Amino acid sequence: MPCRYDPSPDEIRAADEARTKREMAPILDKVNTLTKLLCEACTLLSASKVQNARPHSNALELATPELQGWAANHAKADKKRKNDAVNELRELAAKLGYDLNADEIKKNLK
Repeated sequence: MPCRYDPSPDEIRAADEARTKREMAPILDKVNTLTKLLCEACTLLSASKVQNARPHSNALELATPELQGWAANHAKADKKRKNDAVNELRELAAKLGYDLNADEIKKNLK
């Protein structure tokens, strides 16, 4: 009987997860890059006024419903991430004996 080591199911699962993570990393990098570009494009569109359109309309309002929906959901997620970061900073500061103004923190996170 040959001596050998057989990995446990947990070790096999961990190796599979590590391999999947390595394989997914380049794809996630591309998705993150595309998300940043799309976010920037939507920001520019929403800041652009459209000539000969109804008052106060912007170019994003003329986009497809899918793009408008993506932009709205992304803006909500960004706001939540910023609020979470502010709360985390305030909690950390409080533990260190400082009182941080949330408005000042938010202004600096833009």
